[in-house]
Amino acid sequence: MKPKTLSSEIAHQNPWYHVRHDKLEWPDGHRGEYFVTEGWSGCAIVAVHEGRLLTVSQYRYTVDKISIELPMGRVKPDEAPEQGARREFEEETGCQASNMKLLAKTFVGNGYSHVPLYIFLATGFTLCQQQLDHEEQGMTAHWMPLEEWRQKIRNGEITDNETLGAWAVYQAQEQ
Repeated sequence: MKPKTLSSEIAHQNPWYHVRHDKLEWPDGHRGEYFVTEGWSGCAIVAVHEGRLLTVSQYRYTVDKISIELPMGRVKPDEAPEQGARREFEEETGCQASNMKLLAKTFVGNGYSHVPLYIFLATGFTLCQQQLDHEEQGMTAHWMPLEEWRQKIRNGEITDNETLGAWAVYQAQEQ
């Protein structure tokens, strides 16, 4: 059952996202509050070639560790999701993809967020130059054997939910 929104205001804003504070009334009369994170859409790119997966590794301040992830990033407001995926893929990996196929549109953290994540499959690779943003300094790209990737998932070494979700979507489509 859908609640009625009694009020809505921006509680926090920065260059990457904002947090909306909503006061609600549910059909049974119960009142509550939600803090909803909204921001730019994102994209995650799965690239598999000859039994290897293209991954990136970077330091993530929020969890204070090096994280192994799929290439991903924000889709700018003036970009279509595929354009953003192509740009992010090239910037982060130093590869261009001749084909970018949309596998799914998901949402990052349905319980607290309204941020779409578009999952793409990239194929047909050409090497180019990595072009990292300031926050991505030190990021490395690596073609990882699929069995090593699966072992890292089993060992709990892959901890990024967007990466794991994109991988699950890819695996479901490949069956």
